[in-house]
Amino acid sequence: MAVKVSRHCYNILSRRYASVLPKCDFIPNKKVTAALHKQIDTLWHTTNIYRHPQIYEYVEKLTAKFPGDLKVVYLVNSGTEANDLAILLAKSYTGNHDVISLQSSYHGYSSVMIGLTAQQSYRTPLPVPAGIHHVQTGFGRTGDAFWGFESHGVVPDIVTLAKGIGNGFPLAAVVTTKEIAQAHAKATYFNTFGGNPMASAVGKAVLEVIDEENLQQNCKETGKYFIEQLMALQKVYPVIGDVRGKGLMLAIEMVEPGTKDPLNKPDFANILEMIKDSGVLIGTGGRWGNVLRIKPPMCINKDDVNFAMSVLDQSLNSYSKNLKNVN
Repeated sequence: MAVKVSRHCYNILSRRYASVLPKCDFIPNKKVTAALHKQIDTLWHTTNIYRHPQIYEYVEKLTAKFPGDLKVVYLVNSGTEANDLAILLAKSYTGNHDVISLQSSYHGYSSVMIGLTAQQSYRTPLPVPAGIHHVQTGFGRTGDAFWGFESHGVVPDIVTLAKGIGNGFPLAAVVTTKEIAQAHAKATYFNTFGGNPMASAVGKAVLEVIDEENLQQNCKETGKYFIEQLMALQKVYPVIGDVRGKGLMLAIEMVEPGTKDPLNKPDFANILEMIKDSGVLIGTGGRWGNVLRIKPPMCINKDDVNFAMSVLDQSLNSYSKNLKNVN
């Protein structure tokens, strides 16, 4: 359990960990923290029925980051809410009710989103509708572009944002076009806490910090260094079947040495445990559950990468030695 977070995490026993874990740890930033404290002392909450400057200032900064006609913003409180609203907007505009979802996807825990989630551990036996795709590639994490979709040369009709949008503060958003938003205007939309003064102040500060501290460029440069080190490690250990990713969103696919088959679950779990015991927190994923997911704080540096690499090297070396002894 993380009880304290700086650029590293500390557990209840004060054990330090370097985190490259996806979506769980958000590093406190002085400017973001100060913006929140200032807003708490000024105006804690008012619904967006009553307009306040923070929401306008924030939305103006946010939409300035988007291409094309993506200029309408709905502020909500979580990724689940954002995805749920995005589905409603899409259905209202198109008149269609079928939605495509990807394998191993997770989109939230509402009655609608569970139907779009292709991981059985999250699903219930209740009948639910079916899918959308929501990823964690925004806010400059991939390095080359501020939004992941920009690397593919497309401008989507609807974008949902969560997690990093508030650096861990409860904040999410749906960004779309006026045309699509108009299709939903026949019904009144209201969200009690969406776009509240505190969330807007935090969201605005997060965008400012990303720009002021050149975090997108750091993702590009540090991510390039990270993936180069991982590729070098792949040449040493046959258990690494693939290294992929962009910026600071990377992955290591673990396989049975000398094959393309997913690494068996007990060995994968043992490697994961060795990595954790050596001081690095790392995520897992992939269709077969054999992928190490690397999505660290965007402010990490090469020293952090070097430490993570030394732990990965040590853990994979121990695994390889044990494998030889067994054989």
